[in-house]
Amino acid sequence: MMSRHRIAVFDLDDTLYHEHDYVVSAFSYIARDLSHRYALDYDAMVGTMMSAGNPFDNLLRYISHTATPITEDVAWLVDTYRNHPPTLELSADAKRTIEMLQAHNVELAIITDGRVTSQNNKIKALGLNRIVKPENIIVSEAVEGDKLSGKPFELLVAQAGPDNEYTYIGDNPAKDFVWPNRHNWTTIALADTSGINIHRQEWDKFPAINRPRHIVDNLLDIVPLIVKPNIVNLSLIHILRAHE
Repeated sequence: MMSRHRIAVFDLDDTLYHEHDYVVSAFSYIARDLSHRYALDYDAMVGTMMSAGNPFDNLLRYISHTATPITEDVAWLVDTYRNHPPTLELSADAKRTIEMLQAHNVELAIITDGRVTSQNNKIKALGLNRIVKPENIIVSEAVEGDKLSGKPFELLVAQAGPDNEYTYIGDNPAKDFVWPNRHNWTTIALADTSGINIHRQEWDKFPAINRPRHIVDNLLDIVPLIVKPNIVNLSLIHILRAHE
């Protein structure tokens, strides 16, 4: 009989790192590439892409105003954005959380929606490929189904076993918690305390099935919920319950 394990399954974007950092990394990469090959100002290009509106339309409009002839177009910009090797780093809290879970023999996994190349580039940049077993890293494009389809979760359960204690940690009420809630996983949302998440956390706009069991302000707060889910010291951690 397969032994029972505690498995902490993480979303990637805006959970283990800020997706805003990926955007900045991509814009910086594009501007650096173009500034090396053309007489174009790096800082001006980054600022243009970061301004309101479509970043690539903004950039091409700025370049046209400089009268600099370039061969790159929107398709090149999109492809470079998606496939660039990002500059990313886990926060100190994320590193410590992972260390604490590993110290308590909690198995780690990642389920993320997105393109295989983009998501794997992020995972490699963050060093997560050296921490999480390859079979426990599941990207929606690779399994031809996103989180709402259930395919990534079903694959992990098929591989790891149905009798484990699963926890999903994410941020997006639109899709992160529906399948795990339906299958009695513990669900935890990391609150957008910085206000820069890509997806807004408007909990009251979603039905109960979309909302997590717990909302925490800091990633470290998930540790006692996973390690000792029935003995949580509320004087040590600050947990906001989602509306039922």
